[in-house]
Amino acid sequence: MDETNRLNFHLPTFSNATTVGRTVYAPVLSPVASCSADTVDPPSGTTYFQYSNDGITTSKPVGEAATINSSTAYLGRSSPTQHDEISNSSSSIDLAKPKSNINKPHPTMTRPNPSSKFPDGGLDAWLVTLGCWCVFFISWGPIYTIGIFQAHYQHTLLRSSSPSAIACIASTALFMMYAGGLLFGKLFDSYGPRWLLLLGSALHVYGWMMASFATKYYQVFLSQAVCSALGASCIYYACAGSITTWFLARRSTAFGIAATGASVGGIVLPVLFARLVPRVGYPWTMRIMGFMIVGFVVVVNLTIKSRIKHTPKRLRMREYLEPFRDPGFCLLALAMAVFVFGLFLPFNFLVLQARSRGISPELSQYLILILNAAG
Repeated sequence: MDETNRLNFHLPTFSNATTVGRTVYAPVLSPVASCSADTVDPPSGTTYFQYSNDGITTSKPVGEAATINSSTAYLGRSSPTQHDEISNSSSSIDLAKPKSNINKPHPTMTRPNPSSKFPDGGLDAWLVTLGCWCVFFISWGPIYTIGIFQAHYQHTLLRSSSPSAIACIASTALFMMYAGGLLFGKLFDSYGPRWLLLLGSALHVYGWMMASFATKYYQVFLSQAVCSALGASCIYYACAGSITTWFLARRSTAFGIAATGASVGGIVLPVLFARLVPRVGYPWTMRIMGFMIVGFVVVVNLTIKSRIKHTPKRLRMREYLEPFRDPGFCLLALAMAVFVFGLFLPFNFLVLQARSRGISPELSQYLILILNAAG
């Protein structure tokens, strides 16, 4: 045999089956006949090698390079009468290649384009963007409207509660929106968006509807700050994860389009609340808005899907801690935390501040609308 340089891939033991876990199956005769896994010298005429990497089976011409377990190796020599040695050992598969050519790419091999897997457009991709727009409307839209609820609760429904206690409803809802990513992001990676969307839709609608029946502080807190906010967080992270699987070059554009749903929600919901409460009362206003959310989540569940296949992964706390070894990431996280400290204060207290300065209650409610339209 010629002087060779062996590439060893440690694998589980395999017998005479043609599969070898996640790596090389065996030489395959074109077009249908195959050799067994322990064949060292496949019959003359073998022109293709078949292998499996992360569950995806691929056939490559003899002599072409392939990536196996994040390492590039040649599957065969260019001559159909010479073949690399495939040994059936208990710990490894040896792929042999002449040392003179081991680092030279095959003439017909082309470097893959990283963006080739992302459609960056098409009907399915833009439908996902539409669904994400709806998610931003019903998740962040109410967050940007919290000043309307703060003023209403403080002057009517929860007059006996202190302003700081009422403000805890909005702050807890905001905490749920962000903190949910620790769990929902991992669930999305393992199982995809489908179950997250269904669970989040149910929680969001149920919490909103229960808020319409609430008459005491703890009832409003549990329904609006916990149940509804957790549901909104659930569908938000399912949406944010899904849209990234469809776009790469146009990812910022797609996110920008979807994010406008939050501003539109911050414009529509204050007007809806201000117009409906004097006519039908607070309970039916919340129910009407809840039925509107139902319509949106139907669209969300019909349009949002992930392009990639998701496989369950073990939860490791190290995955949450490793990014903090990067000083750049730590500075970014700190900057975002400081930024959010003051971001939502105007949304929460703008209406009350305006009333304290003599602006009429009718006009003060529209200041939230103006703020969202400007943002």
